[in-house]
Amino acid sequence: MPTSTDDHSPASVGVLFDATRAERDWAAGRNVWFGYVREVLGHLAVSFDELAADDLAIISDNRLLVVPSVPALSADQVESLSGWVRDGGGLVLCGDPGPLADLAGCAGSSAVEEGHVRVAAAEPWGPAPDVALHAFGGVRLSGAATTLASWTDDDAAAITTRSVGRGRVTVFGADLWQSIVRVHQGWPVSEDGTPAFDGTAPVDDGILKCDDGLALSYELDRAMAPAAGAFAEPFEYKSPIGAASPTFHRPHGDLWRGLFAAVLFWTAEGAGQPVGWLSYWPYDVPAVAHMSHDSDGNTDESARAALSVFAEADVDVTWCFLHPGGYSDEIYGDVVAAGHEAALHYNAMAESDIAVWGEDYFVEQLEWVRAKSGQRIVSNKNHYTRWEGWHEFYLWCEREGIELDQTRGPSKQGNTGFSFGSCHLTFPIADHTERNRPIDVLSMPMLAQDLWLTCAEANRSEFLSQTLAQHGVAHFLFHGWNIGRWPEVRQAVLDTAAAARKVGMPWWTAAEVNAWERGRRQVRIASALVDGGVSVTVFTPSAIANASVLVAVPGLDPSAAVKVSSDGQARVAQRHGRSFVELGVDLPSGVSTWELSFGQ
Repeated sequence: MPTSTDDHSPASVGVLFDATRAERDWAAGRNVWFGYVREVLGHLAVSFDELAADDLAIISDNRLLVVPSVPALSADQVESLSGWVRDGGGLVLCGDPGPLADLAGCAGSSAVEEGHVRVAAAEPWGPAPDVALHAFGGVRLSGAATTLASWTDDDAAAITTRSVGRGRVTVFGADLWQSIVRVHQGWPVSEDGTPAFDGTAPVDDGILKCDDGLALSYELDRAMAPAAGAFAEPFEYKSPIGAASPTFHRPHGDLWRGLFAAVLFWTAEGAGQPVGWLSYWPYDVPAVAHMSHDSDGNTDESARAALSVFAEADVDVTWCFLHPGGYSDEIYGDVVAAGHEAALHYNAMAESDIAVWGEDYFVEQLEWVRAKSGQRIVSNKNHYTRWEGWHEFYLWCEREGIELDQTRGPSKQGNTGFSFGSCHLTFPIADHTERNRPIDVLSMPMLAQDLWLTCAEANRSEFLSQTLAQHGVAHFLFHGWNIGRWPEVRQAVLDTAAAARKVGMPWWTAAEVNAWERGRRQVRIASALVDGGVSVTVFTPSAIANASVLVAVPGLDPSAAVKVSSDGQARVAQRHGRSFVELGVDLPSGVSTWELSFGQ
């Protein structure tokens, strides 16, 4: 289904979707990972037209084409696409180039089930990630095309690019879509996971939880934060912690997304096609911080301790209420009156007659917290990060109107950081039994619980700096029980609140984050080159205040001064290693147009 700005003009980006392969794979009980391209472009808020192979005859309507999985093509279709590239089209392929191998200048030589990819500094994205990226699926590429990234085990090409006439073809041999999903959503959980080899993450505790399904590697994907010093061996696992441990210090899934975004915009610029998208946060907001509170213990004393420190920190938190309740009725009202968001802390730890894993028990607890708080419940976090299966819990949330889940995060010290590869909000997908459809529940990952007590405070600056670099959301969890018991945890709340503000990150509740992300994904942007500048037309069904509209403009001078034709402010900004024109405006509902011009 096309997602153009209107019904009459094509979007800047076309996506060639192999519906035949998708149907064949679903019928055979296989997952169709390449459909996740819709989520990746959706999170960028990039408008795109979805095309089939038969549409290649009218491909000239788009100057940029993404092929998330190369379909079977006739000789005429290959020639049509080749001519389009030679005439200046930009083509981004994912997986084995197949019938487009000659055009791409490379072919798939062998399959890769799992590996790591070393990315070189290159024109599309500038400086390279400082770690090899974990990949799931893909092919080794061989041929004359320029190599941008290589598989670490044998140096075979994993990403290539080639100029063809006035156009360009770039190939991701690593399976972008499967890699991002697998890192974000992990493996299905049905038994204890394998503990970390160094004793820092004993996940084999007989309790099924998110980090039993971790896809990232304890050995290859973690490191000590610079401020934490060297790893001390032998390591003793205890609480409060005795020493710092390695963390998942880089968001692998977000880094894969960033490489794709950089290639997308670089290719568009080369094709002479401006492409607009909506920044992840408002104008002048580089990233966002989020603090959640879990009511474990349910004592009035712990609740008062939490209310006190959150007031002192001036942070509105998402307060996840745990069944069975122990708070007095007064506490629920005081939490809401203080400006905090009421949420569910779903309990499947056998701590009450309905604290059991199962949808019926989830629904009962949700009804309980709605009655206790008197509020609409938007978000949830599972007690102890409990999890079973893969996508099934998200379906419970979807059916019951939970719009954001924040469970995916660490239960053990050695799993802190970007254990699920992201600091961004994403819509998870179901498996092949539901045709890999997107599930209408945003997932917001968690970085750490109770800094000082279960995670070294030295990690905080690393978590914040990486979240800033990815323009994501930094989610820190605290428990009132620990705030009241440990002065160091109370101080960690204050220090964390101040540290995020110091680097320009405001504190938002889960409800605020959810509303913003859902609103920005409805925006459609069309842009066109005009004399001396660019025209930007934006459609949004609902007004969005202080929006940041970004446009990749061919030939943009990073030092250029930008002038805007009407209300708003404009400048050149950096995202994903590239320069964009950034327009800061209040978007009214409906269609609006701005003209931007450039000078020195």
